[in-house]
Amino acid sequence: MSKKIIFVAGVCICSSLSLIACKSEKKSSKLQVEVVSEEVQKIEEESVALNQQVRTLENDEVKVQDTEDLKDLLQISISVPSYATQLEFAMLNHTIGEIKFSYDGISYSYRASTSCEGADLDQVTEEFTDSYYNMDLNGIDFSIYTTVNQNRVVSWSVDDVNYSLYVMGKIENSLLESIMVDLVFGEDAFGDASYVAGQMLPLFHGLNGYFYHTGNPYEPEDEVGYWISLTYVIQSAKDDLGRRYQIVEDEIKVKSSVLNKLVASLYPDTGDVSEHLIPAGAKDYVRYAIKEDAYYFKIGELGAISSVVTLAMENKDGLLIVESKLIDDETSTILAAYHYTLQPNTNDDGFSLYPYTMGTVLPVQPMLYEEGEE
Repeated sequence: MSKKIIFVAGVCICSSLSLIACKSEKKSSKLQVEVVSEEVQKIEEESVALNQQVRTLENDEVKVQDTEDLKDLLQISISVPSYATQLEFAMLNHTIGEIKFSYDGISYSYRASTSCEGADLDQVTEEFTDSYYNMDLNGIDFSIYTTVNQNRVVSWSVDDVNYSLYVMGKIENSLLESIMVDLVFGEDAFGDASYVAGQMLPLFHGLNGYFYHTGNPYEPEDEVGYWISLTYVIQSAKDDLGRRYQIVEDEIKVKSSVLNKLVASLYPDTGDVSEHLIPAGAKDYVRYAIKEDAYYFKIGELGAISSVVTLAMENKDGLLIVESKLIDDETSTILAAYHYTLQPNTNDDGFSLYPYTMGTVLPVQPMLYEEGEE
């Protein structure tokens, strides 16, 4: 009897041991998976750390005092605008000169090298969008790329030196172009161009308003557009006519001889205004008084808007390049932006109000770098 009991007990014990063994195997298997997962994670973390160490080692950053140190060490020319703050200067990997600076709350990394270019120079690891933009300033080609975070990377070359600018923040085209001009050519390089563009601002403002309100392009052959645009420009540029205009009730009176001076800059090579009959589509804007040989332009309400010049420079061909924006005065919103290309005034007798005459006008989207695709 006792043997039977022992036998049963033994069977129970064996069964129990078998069950324990099965559970042990499962736990062991699970433990192995967890150990492997931990090892994989550890390897990945070590890999990331190693990559960071390699990148740091590659950069081999050496702090320096100023741009003169970079010039002496690397034989490169690099400088920053006077408005830049929080300046830091460094030499990376004995081949790259870097200036970190801030402006208006945005951080910048400006680099130069004679041996590195492209991604090896800027070393930006962000993902890029398919949108990019090429800009020519005085014969130098700039390539502007946008990251998925709306940061910008600009690359260009001058005299066998490669440059890059990494903009760590969202900025407008005009500000970026202005900074590029200051970095490459100096803040005072286009002082004369800026002065001339400022003189011609009334002309730009009239055209900005015309383009914005009508949606029409710059088209000298369009007779209706010719006269309507003149109506806009006369209102904004009348003070440039001096005493050679009169306000008559709700109209601005301008003699033909005076109007021709304005047309010489606005629509060069289109002949005398008398050669352009006022079409039916423009008769609500302007009329001609034969006896006075004068034109009467309706005074309209342009609204609370103003124009500013955000870029002005003379290119290698002697053309004046201007970007002008139309601003809502109440909200400070940019309503529109236009890119003007002007040519020197060739009238030897001074038969024009301005030193440059209109060439081409193209609308510019304020966020062109983000939306435009090559």
